[in-house]
Amino acid sequence: MPPLQLTFSLRQPEQAEWTRDPDFNARVHQRLLAARDRILASKAASAASAASDQRLRVEAELLRLIDQQVSIRQQMLLYYLLAQCAQARDLAQTAHFHQALEWLLRAEDLASVAQDYGALVDIHEFRGTLRRAVSHFRQAAEEFSLALRILREHTEDRASFDPEFEATLAAKAAVMDYFAGRYSHALEHMRLAASTLPLAKLSVTGQGTHAWTLALLYRQRGEPREALFNAEMAASCYRKLGATNSTCRILGLAADICLDVVESSVGADLAARAEYLDRAERYVEEALAVGQAAADVPGIELTGLAQARLCRLRDPEGATGMATRIRATIRLARRMGDESLLAAAETALGEDLLARGETVAGRRWLQRAVDMAWRIHAPGLAYRAQRRLRQMEGRNV
Repeated sequence: MPPLQLTFSLRQPEQAEWTRDPDFNARVHQRLLAARDRILASKAASAASAASDQRLRVEAELLRLIDQQVSIRQQMLLYYLLAQCAQARDLAQTAHFHQALEWLLRAEDLASVAQDYGALVDIHEFRGTLRRAVSHFRQAAEEFSLALRILREHTEDRASFDPEFEATLAAKAAVMDYFAGRYSHALEHMRLAASTLPLAKLSVTGQGTHAWTLALLYRQRGEPREALFNAEMAASCYRKLGATNSTCRILGLAADICLDVVESSVGADLAARAEYLDRAERYVEEALAVGQAAADVPGIELTGLAQARLCRLRDPEGATGMATRIRATIRLARRMGDESLLAAAETALGEDLLARGETVAGRRWLQRAVDMAWRIHAPGLAYRAQRRLRQMEGRNV
């Protein structure tokens, strides 16, 4: 039995076969394609507020098409595009997040009836993206993995239908598995990505995602210089994409990993220590500028934690106000419901207190970070806190 052909109908709606579907509406289709193009353009916009406004205007136009007579795939595409418009809202607000999921659920129901497996791949991939945005890491990992499984099942182990998409999807699944604490799964996904398409042939975004993932995995394995090499590769890629949330966060991560190197055996060399501290400072400054341009509040706060750590490592005696600053980030993370930021801030506060000799309080905040991460099924968020606690107990990290 030959493999089913995946048409990726939601990402490639301009294919000629769409016109042969029953109830195909040519006039509506042109409007759907125009909406798709405007959404893609909004993703490339340099100003976050302008991108959001653009997508909300597209949303209003798409809602006027809901009652039009169209084909099943056109209806799926309409819901898929509406979900992308809903993505521009504040997903931390439950109503907005569930609205985006509702549009995708409608699209999924139609795709299941039509047995359109290409559409199901796209739907699960995008649902994983939405869940990643609100720190539902385990669910995001499951969505990305399911999309990959559907993709591979219908190739019968033949060459990939879309190597770029598949390799990037595998890297996304690896990142989410990392946060969910499933490191062996993350490595397996990275091997799949490497076997699907060589890194050099990936797009700029794909290369950045791949390098970012390796940076996290090397960091978790306690290999800071390898982690930094990949973080800097990712930063180089994301710089080409301009001021985005991802660009701010990878630059902030590069700064933090520079500080990991400082705290490793390399830090015993005073010249090397100064070099990595200076490099971290450059990354912090760049990340803050990009974060301001992208209006990425969590990214700015994460970078601020790296900056506080940098100040403490540069001048332990002069960094006495860092705890107050970190506590402000903790309060903001709680208000925003951002568990990723909260775990990072609690870890930062624990490390700061330990550095100032407040062992009991420091241990308590590190344990809070670990407990919270496990409570939301994302132990990867607190690997640093857990590693530090194990070091204090004299255990092998």
